[in-house]
Amino acid sequence: MRRHVKTIGSIILALVLLVVVVHVIGREETFDALARAGFAPFLAVGALQVGIVLLHSLAWSRTCRSIGLPIRFRSLGVATLIGQAVNILTPSAYLGGEPAKVIYVGRTTGQPYERLTSTVVLLKVWELLSFVLLFGLATLTAGLGYRETLFRSPYTATGVLLVVLAVGLLALGIVVWTALRRGAHPLTALVSGIARILPKLRFMERLRERCRSMEDDVVRVVNSEGLSSWSVFGMLFVTHVMIFYRPGLFFALGGADTLTFGELCLVFVVGQALLSLQLTPSSVGVLDAGLLGAFALVGLSVPDGMVFLLSVRLWDAVTVAVAAWICGRAGIAWIGAGKDGAATTTNLTTKDTKSTKEGEG
Repeated sequence: MRRHVKTIGSIILALVLLVVVVHVIGREETFDALARAGFAPFLAVGALQVGIVLLHSLAWSRTCRSIGLPIRFRSLGVATLIGQAVNILTPSAYLGGEPAKVIYVGRTTGQPYERLTSTVVLLKVWELLSFVLLFGLATLTAGLGYRETLFRSPYTATGVLLVVLAVGLLALGIVVWTALRRGAHPLTALVSGIARILPKLRFMERLRERCRSMEDDVVRVVNSEGLSSWSVFGMLFVTHVMIFYRPGLFFALGGADTLTFGELCLVFVVGQALLSLQLTPSSVGVLDAGLLGAFALVGLSVPDGMVFLLSVRLWDAVTVAVAAWICGRAGIAWIGAGKDGAATTTNLTTKDTKSTKEGEG
């Protein structure tokens, strides 16, 4: 109950902050910019949102097949949508929805949670490596193109922070890749260390075995499934590119000035850095202030920038609404059966697993 209250409270806070930002900018100016933009850029942002979900689902499907889990694409697509919705609502824009994805697929297909977690961890590894590549390139381009601005007062701290963040992510990517190529099991080692420090926690041994099994899957796929792994890397890299070009496409279709590659790099770097500080759903307030400043720096008007942010919020709201509807239906199926709830879940699992075997080819 407390979790639901906290979630509802955060959504209300986000809506209030959004209204405040629009009021500060000017309602008439924002509505005028909204009218000038028209429907086309909003539809384009929605199409990109759908494309990102589909590519993530396809990458996850490839990963599941590499590990030996035949799961229907539809189940993975729905789970990806739910995970994205949870990421929008929770303080983490990158990791909050992964447990929800595992739980949904596990309950609807009957596949073991440990192996599903292996696929999600492997997917996050490729997502991290592909993100580091694009973020590093964008930071280098933005830093060189705006060095006279980012490394002078009053933006010196921002420029230094972006460089530190890019270097840190690059180092993390190198460490993760090197560890996997050498067959390391860092998570297993961490759990083993905790078990030695706290020997009375009996469940730690079982957790260590599960972590070992999960990391075995990850290491095996990275070192043996070359073509499949790099195809997953490529698909996830494309999703980052879609996010990269999203503001450029929006402003081009909306009649505003076309953004250059360097300007898109600056907007992308600032936006992704701010999402790492997500304090409200979809980082409302923090992301608005930072991106509006970046838009102003590249010559766009503040109302035009606000309209772009409203389009992002609109599709975030649609994503959350659709995911809530799906979870509501699933919740009725599992909980509404009363005493026969366990049997109902088993029936759902059997039905989906049977369909999986028939539908996979």
